[in-house]
Amino acid sequence: RKFYEVKSGDNIAEIARSFEVPASEIVRLNNLPDNGQIIQVGQILEIPTDVVLVEELPTIPSSSSTEP
Repeated sequence: RKFYEVKSGDNIAEIARSFEVPASEIVRLNNLPDNGQIIQVGQILEIPTDVVLVEELPTIPSSSSTEP
């Protein structure tokens, strides 16, 4: 388990990006109202450790056959 103390100027999107986890998972795990739009300085947030943020799926080359 990881925890993070909210600092002045923080927002959920930046916190999520710094831990490389989806913001929605931080919101869900901490039962934050308003999709996490309102967080307080000094608030302790639990950061999910069992999720991975995938920004782009890798492409797998296709093997096309050109045999007659």
